[in-house]
Amino acid sequence: MTPRRRVKGHTRQTGRATCWSYTAGQYPSSVEVHERAPGGVLYARAWDPALKRQVRRSLRHRDREAARLYAEAEAKKLRAGLAALPPAATVGGVLNQYLLHATPLKQAVQSRSDDRRRAELWVRVLGAERRVATLGAAEWWSFIRDRSAGMIDARGARIAKADERVPVGPRTVDADLVFLIAVFNWALGWKVQGRPLLDLNPWAAPAPGVKRTLARPTNPAPMRPIATYDRYLAVREAAPRVLMLARRTDPQAHLITTGTKRHGARRTEGPKSRYLKPSYLPELLELIEQTGRRISAICQLRADDIRRNRAGEITALRWRPMKRHAEQVIPVSPETRATLERVLRARSAVGAVPLFPSYRDPARAIAKRQATAWLVEAEQLAQVPHLAGGSWHPYRRKWATERKHLPRRDVKEAGGWTDERSLANCYEGADEETMMAVVTEPRKLLERRASASASAGASGSRKT
Repeated sequence: MTPRRRVKGHTRQTGRATCWSYTAGQYPSSVEVHERAPGGVLYARAWDPALKRQVRRSLRHRDREAARLYAEAEAKKLRAGLAALPPAATVGGVLNQYLLHATPLKQAVQSRSDDRRRAELWVRVLGAERRVATLGAAEWWSFIRDRSAGMIDARGARIAKADERVPVGPRTVDADLVFLIAVFNWALGWKVQGRPLLDLNPWAAPAPGVKRTLARPTNPAPMRPIATYDRYLAVREAAPRVLMLARRTDPQAHLITTGTKRHGARRTEGPKSRYLKPSYLPELLELIEQTGRRISAICQLRADDIRRNRAGEITALRWRPMKRHAEQVIPVSPETRATLERVLRARSAVGAVPLFPSYRDPARAIAKRQATAWLVEAEQLAQVPHLAGGSWHPYRRKWATERKHLPRRDVKEAGGWTDERSLANCYEGADEETMMAVVTEPRKLLERRASASASAGASGSRKT
């Protein structure tokens, strides 16, 4: 029996298909593209002089002509002294590139800190040397299970003792997952030596418009409290009693004893006094009640954001970009105009000067956390219980709910939302007055129909 001799693409004796391959260039600058199974996905293989070994990579397609062109291009790079088929991207390598190039571009300090914390978490969970292409559903669901149960802390460390585990909410788990998905999407477009860091995001949707196969954790009953007008009045009445640090030369600054302190070698006790003045909380409450904007946007307002007409009257406010929203110029109400005039008289702000300057650095605006601390103090003074699940956002939801009878597009623009779906699902709430109108509307409709039928019958009898 004569032995079978293989040629490219088939065997001479039986004609049965074999694995296809093609080699471009001469060793050691050669690149081979081949199949592992007849008609299957194509792979590339080349010699890496730096690693002193063969490196392989899946081409993720079956186009033989495209594979030939790819092999010729990579062989040309090898002849030019460039590395061909770099090692597959790892979790640690992609995250390091993101922290080096993308994270510093983020404006918020908290966002940069969150990036570093989540990068540490994923390196510990998946491993720095884990190939991104090997991630799948098993890693997705195991992370959701362990993170939700508190088996993994915020930095990826394992918690062995069951009594020390604190369950984590679905929104927190989802934020960690979304971060890594965003990093992989960024790596698809970030090129190193002319090549993208990643060829495919393993946790993304398979195609545009196709639903993601890996479901993200959601909270079936999210806490979205809505403040009432009575609550606003109570907190606003207590707001002037909330004090902030001041300089001795500041208007309305008073030296107030806040406690006792020990000083000197004998640690003798003495009064602890500081210069204090009324905080910005009353103006902040009025502006969020009148404009419905985020407290971060209100704190960042500057004097040059105020727009006036020729008569010198305040007509509009410029709102800086927030949440990927473009800059906006929105008209103001008479109440907002009065609040802004009072702020300008109190601080004499002109130009690029914050309307709510920080005590430590007057050139910078106060931080959101400082405004939140003032709000919590005012709630305690007013003896109003704190709303679980929100501090300032309940007032933003109140503003949206009170205007849900108006065109949603206009409410979205005036309040600074990025899309109408978020406004409708997360901010507009149900209220008793509107629900009563909904349930009584059919009765009114029946009454109108009965009245119309009666009038029609009366007119018919008159004709007869």
